[in-house]
Amino acid sequence: MGGIGSGARRSTHIGNVEKMLALDIRVLRRLGIIRPGECTCDTVQWSIGGLSASSARLRVDLSDVERGGVATIIGDMPNGAIKQRVAIEMVPSPFGGHRCYFICPITARRCEVIYYAGGRFGSREAQGLGSGLTDHSQKSTVAASASAEK
Repeated sequence: MGGIGSGARRSTHIGNVEKMLALDIRVLRRLGIIRPGECTCDTVQWSIGGLSASSARLRVDLSDVERGGVATIIGDMPNGAIKQRVAIEMVPSPFGGHRCYFICPITARRCEVIYYAGGRFGSREAQGLGSGLTDHSQKSTVAASASAEK
């Protein structure tokens, strides 16, 4: 009956994104750390439950808008010290300006959020992280809120 690859899929996820340290390029841009045409340095701190979890020094060089840039992350992470470079691609927007993306150091694909797992940063897919929510739990949440409205 079933051929190669048929049957239930085994999960390859090592954790949920909600429990991981993350760098979101959209948030960094709103905070002024990502600025096209400039080189900036700042300290990023992560906290879990109000307690400081980790901190890292972030240097972002986007001085050449046409070629993109690079973010260098240096700090003490849960698994030890880290020094990692992550490429940043800048894509022109149709109505002016640029949209920035991290280039995942593992898969070389665009992503807006990179997560720290296994001693390095990478995209959710490359790190094997699950979202923590499944379609079933989302449906039950919607059903519970709909029944509360009645």
